[in-house]
Amino acid sequence: MTSTSNAVPIVFENLSKQDVWVQFLNGSFGPGQLGGSGTVPLSGNTGYALSALEGIVPAYSATQKIPNVFLDDFTNGRIYLNFGSSGLSGLGNGYQPAPQNPSDANYNTSYAYLETNIFGNTQNNLDISDIDFASMALEASTWRSGKQVGALKFNDSKPGAIGANMEALGTLSGGTAVVGNYVRVIGPGLTSGYPNWSAYFTFLASQAPTKIAGYYGGQAGGSGPTSAHHYALTASFGSADVTLTGSITKAGSRTPEATTIVITYANLNQPTGVYGCNPSYTVNGGTPTAGIVNDVYGWIVGDLLAGLSYGFPGSTTQVTVDGKSTALGDVSSTTWFELAKSTPSLMFAGAQSNSAYYNQYAAQIAAISGDFYGFPFSDRVQQPLLYFPPLGQSGGVDYLKITILPVAYPA
Repeated sequence: MTSTSNAVPIVFENLSKQDVWVQFLNGSFGPGQLGGSGTVPLSGNTGYALSALEGIVPAYSATQKIPNVFLDDFTNGRIYLNFGSSGLSGLGNGYQPAPQNPSDANYNTSYAYLETNIFGNTQNNLDISDIDFASMALEASTWRSGKQVGALKFNDSKPGAIGANMEALGTLSGGTAVVGNYVRVIGPGLTSGYPNWSAYFTFLASQAPTKIAGYYGGQAGGSGPTSAHHYALTASFGSADVTLTGSITKAGSRTPEATTIVITYANLNQPTGVYGCNPSYTVNGGTPTAGIVNDVYGWIVGDLLAGLSYGFPGSTTQVTVDGKSTALGDVSSTTWFELAKSTPSLMFAGAQSNSAYYNQYAAQIAAISGDFYGFPFSDRVQQPLLYFPPLGQSGGVDYLKITILPVAYPA
């Protein structure tokens, strides 16, 4: 029935009352992946009607047929689902739908995706991302012995609530990010029209510098800036840029390295800036980067960007640290994230009463589901990964269920 004993059954619960197709795009889609209870060989970059993948999955039901696939090797890829009479068009050769491009072959198709890393072991995981756009309403849950183990879900999955959320997202952009009759709402990292960050920068220029401090774990086998470091800097907001000054110290060393990182407001206000979490910046007066670099300096910039999205810098919300009350904006970035993990109400409007001082798109996503990615560094606080090890391994589950919900819009 499965390609190997490490294949995890994935069942698709379609509550939308529409025809749905599935395809496995990009990444590495290994051989031997099967659907329809082992009767349908699967390939990457190929659309399959869910109705053609129906079969019995004993762990789910001994009698009820349900669309299913069995996967043990699909890494750094995406499971795309779409409504319609066929799968997505133009697949192959590294193609991935461009949700913001009117010339894209799938521009007028409603689709959504889950980001997957399936290794056939305890590290199997996926997430649901609304960073680039919001469209079809998907949920994911894991099950063992008839009981739910983990889930990525909407806080309120009533159709009217989901439709109202989509309309609220569209309103944020003044309607410019809405494709068709809510085929999708494009995220602020891919389109203009959303509020910029200038008012927040002006406010922060009148406040004490922001503390960016913590620990970067480094890359496996990393050296220089890609190795593990402690860091302690302050971010000062000026008239045209934010300047981070302080030091980084390699793990195990006692010699701090003076560090200055500068990011212009022009870059931060681009869709790729605070919203896209990929601005250009300079380190110690060097050549501007093309975007975030995966090293200690990029991690430091990531702390600042995540804080700005959540509204932590300059926040006067009172928190308790080491038994003492203090303003959230006065503690370090590491402490922001630790506090918000235990008290999610500190994010967004909980940090700032002025909605211009946080990422309103991400706040709207978080309001309907704290489990989904609303901006690239949501995982500084939120826990968007769902793990689903094969049965028989540590934490193993009987199956993963992906649910396609109906979406209705208020009259």
